[in-house]
Amino acid sequence: MAAQATRLPLSRVNPSETLLNLLRVDAPILALAPMQDVTTLQFMRVIARYGGPDVYWTEYFRIHGDSRPEKWILESITKNPTGRPVVAQLIGNDIPALVRNAKLLQKYPIAAIDLNLGCPAPIVYRKCAGGGLLRDLERIDAILGALRDAVTIPFTVKTRVGFQSAEEFDELLPVFAKHPIDLLTVHARTVKQMYRPGVRYDLIARAVAGIEMSRAGQRQCSQCRAGETTARRNRRARFDDRARSHPQSVAV
Repeated sequence: MAAQATRLPLSRVNPSETLLNLLRVDAPILALAPMQDVTTLQFMRVIARYGGPDVYWTEYFRIHGDSRPEKWILESITKNPTGRPVVAQLIGNDIPALVRNAKLLQKYPIAAIDLNLGCPAPIVYRKCAGGGLLRDLERIDAILGALRDAVTIPFTVKTRVGFQSAEEFDELLPVFAKHPIDLLTVHARTVKQMYRPGVRYDLIARAVAGIEMSRAGQRQCSQCRAGETTARRNRRARFDDRARSHPQSVAV
């Protein structure tokens, strides 16, 4: 198992600076990935008792025309018991609503705003949200541009490698590279693949090697470490998947 990133001492440093400092450390980051209706405030409290990760992601805030951040998800930010940074994740396709909610959330002690482009649930992607947006590159381009302009703290993105086919990843990468995002998390499966076997680690490597960021080195390094860390996390996920499916045949 990869060594956990060196923990930074708790201090008065704000959550965004804490996250950026983690990205500057030349070591993997241990993160609590979001899972809707699971990674709640109560779950965070339990995980924190056992050491906890370096950074937490919230469940996604559902964004639509007249939405406001859900109070029960906000509690994982305002009542964060962990002493570690929390990233607020958004899901939706309404650009004015995404911008409005991103600005509202920045009034809270969050480390970053994250856009979910990876949720594979049919009830989500049929509304052209989450992983469903991967079918509409122009809309993704517009959303990333609008959010990057509205977000004054780190802005991060979680994606899959495509909707129907991993071949779509070659078209997605230039869209991500166009915008100065601070962290890209790649779940190396397609949306239609859900959580079935066949993780494309080679595409994570391609993202790390191939995205040419149009800004200076620190964000480039953050992008690379994000890919490397995600690769390690996905290797662990593959092991866990295989262990559940074939408990007698797993080798480390």
